[in-house]
Amino acid sequence: MSNFNDRGYKETLKIPLKQLIHKKLFRISELIPVNRYIYQIEWLDEIDNTISRRGVTYVVGMFNSICMTCLSGYIIRRILKIPANGTNLEVVIILSREYSQTDVENFKSQFNIGYRVYRVDDKLNKKWEDLGSEFIESWVNNIVFIVDSSRKIVRVAHPGCDCYDEVLDYSIVHGKKGQ
Repeated sequence: MSNFNDRGYKETLKIPLKQLIHKKLFRISELIPVNRYIYQIEWLDEIDNTISRRGVTYVVGMFNSICMTCLSGYIIRRILKIPANGTNLEVVIILSREYSQTDVENFKSQFNIGYRVYRVDDKLNKKWEDLGSEFIESWVNNIVFIVDSSRKIVRVAHPGCDCYDEVLDYSIVHGKKGQ
């Protein structure tokens, strides 16, 4: 369990304990299923409209909070290493409604982010808030998924896996022109 020390025992144990107490399982695959087209997932409508270009592989990062010394900061730094030129790859960062438009602009300028950064729409925000209160807010933070050129979700990384590097590396390899 490599993330145990990274996030601390409280954060690591909260999710399984809460699932055990409430007799509910939370699986990110139920929210963002791999091998489904993004337009088939109703609550991702706004993201589907945002990533409208065909023939492009998208890296979508969803954050309800960002701390540059935490997991979200690591993910942002990794995303910033994704080459912007010479690829069929685009990055879209989605932030929760808690961020104002000024916060979004400050975030982009402070970290020199040239990628598109959006605040969530009302439908996605509602789903995100519901999941955060039903489970744990940090469990629905730091979600990264890859949408291939046919608009199919092909990889998902989330706090319950230790796969961010694998997913982001996949995006770089499959986002090269001609892939």
